[in-house]
Amino acid sequence: MASSQVQVWRSVSASSVGFSPDGRQVAAGLAVDDVVVCDTATGAQQALLHAPTATATIDRVLSVAFSPAGGGRLLAFGSQGKVVRVWDSSGGSGSNSSSSKPGATLSSPAPAPATATVTQSGAVELAGHTGAVNCVAFSPDGSMLASASADRSVRLWHVEGWAAGPVLRCHTSDVSSVAFSPDGCLLASGSHDRSVRLWHTPEGTPAAVLPHPDWVQCVSFSPIRSASPRSYVLAAGGCDKAVTLWDIRSTAWAAVVPAARSGRRMTDNDGDDHSNQGGPDAGSSSSSSS
Repeated sequence: MASSQVQVWRSVSASSVGFSPDGRQVAAGLAVDDVVVCDTATGAQQALLHAPTATATIDRVLSVAFSPAGGGRLLAFGSQGKVVRVWDSSGGSGSNSSSSKPGATLSSPAPAPATATVTQSGAVELAGHTGAVNCVAFSPDGSMLASASADRSVRLWHVEGWAAGPVLRCHTSDVSSVAFSPDGCLLASGSHDRSVRLWHTPEGTPAAVLPHPDWVQCVSFSPIRSASPRSYVLAAGGCDKAVTLWDIRSTAWAAVVPAARSGRRMTDNDGDDHSNQGGPDAGSSSSSSS
C-alpha cells in the first residue's frame, strides 16, 4: 500500500485526526488550541482554526469530528478547555442561523447549566462540561452531537439551534470516548470506570452496561450487518491490551436492547479469542440518567 506524508504544521504534535464525509478534507487537532484542515489529495492547508477560551490558556485539542450531514460543512472539536467548538466551513457560524452575532448566546435549555455562544471567529462554543472534552461525535444523520468529558458525563446537543439535550451521568470516572450506532438509535460511551454504557438516543436513557477488564479508551460500531433483526458489532479498546467485541442485536429499538452478548476479545499475545464470561444482560442496568 502506497503511503505519503505531508507536514502541515511545525513544532506541534497532532492529538486527533478526522476525515470529511467525502474524504476530500482531513482535520488534525493540535497540541495547542488549533485545528488545521487540509486537502487530502494535495496536503494543501485550507484552514487554521484558532478559538482560544476566555481564559486565554493554551488548550490541547483532544478530538475532532466532521458532521456527516451537509457534505461535512460542520467540524466539531473538543479540548482540555472544557468546551466544544463547532466551525462552519462554508464561512458562516456553526449555529445554523444566519442572524447569529458574535457573543450572542444561542440557547441554554439544559438540565444542567449549558450555553452555546458564537465566538468572534464565527465558531459556536458549547459550554457546560466541567472537565476536559475527550471526545466528540456526530449522529449519522448529523442532527445531534455528543461530547464525552473528564467530568464523568456525556452531553447531547441538538445541532438545530444548538439546544442542549440530556446529560448522561452514570459513569463514575472519566468518559474517554463516544460513538453512535449506524442507525443513530444507540450511543456507546467508554470510561475509565471499566465499563461501556449504551444509551437510547435521542432520549439519553440507559440501555445496557457492558463490563470491561480495564480502562476503556475508545469505542466504535460496525456498519449494520443485517436488517432483521438489526445487528452490528460494538468494539472497545482499552488498557488491557485487547479489543473486546460485542454482538448487539434488537428487533425493536423502542425497548431495552435485549441482547449484548458476552464479549469476544482479540489480543496481541497469542492470537486466540478469549471469552469474557462476565458478559452482561443488556437489561441489567439499574442506573438512571440525569
